[in-house]
Amino acid sequence: MIITVPARSRAIHILKLNKMKKDFLIAEKTTGQLNALDKKLGGLAVMDGILNGKLKFEITNQPFTPIQLFWKNLYKKYFNIEIDVSLIQEVEGKWLIFIAKGLTIQQVYDALPFNKWKFADGDLDKAIPVNDRVSNKDYVVYVNQNIEADEQFKNKSANDLKQTNHTGITFMERLLLELYYFEETGKNLDVDKMTLCDGSRFSDGGVPYVYWYDGELGGCWSGASYSSDDLRSRSVVSA
Repeated sequence: MIITVPARSRAIHILKLNKMKKDFLIAEKTTGQLNALDKKLGGLAVMDGILNGKLKFEITNQPFTPIQLFWKNLYKKYFNIEIDVSLIQEVEGKWLIFIAKGLTIQQVYDALPFNKWKFADGDLDKAIPVNDRVSNKDYVVYVNQNIEADEQFKNKSANDLKQTNHTGITFMERLLLELYYFEETGKNLDVDKMTLCDGSRFSDGGVPYVYWYDGELGGCWSGASYSSDDLRSRSVVSA
């Protein structure tokens, strides 16, 4: 049996199919826009903060890359500082650390949102007065994306590294790296090894180091000539 469908019915059927197709395309486009918005806002952690009222969301005329927005929100959240993000440029395969002008070691230590202990009495900026880079201006450094400190520097003391013109991470940079990684992942660095912060020195020449152990961030110091398999520097590259 052959059923003949009137021309008008065929036209209505085609219109319905076209509408269904259009609705599907709109839904698909909306999903893509939401995914794009998620990336532009700086990832799921930032989106969650905005939706839960923990972070303030403002629409501005200046576009930010995800990494710029991430650091902008981090500084606002933990230090209540508005930063200029123009120096922040992502480099593939590297973690970025942004240091704002005027930021202090003690400020960063106090802002860390997890258990920690410090190895020096009083103000950390007074305890660690010698640093290869200081916050007299905004600056950016990059480090390798390693949970543990760079393996190639095991069994090398701060004095050994100095002889090779090695550029190592400072104590404040290492604390900010911890904050960055924790904010991004909810996890911590150096859970098995320790980062030798050979870009910094105590007043007596000792070298600070940082590690995660038994649920808290710890730090201590070693002599500049001390080396071990577990104690390793992190190489930094300036922007």
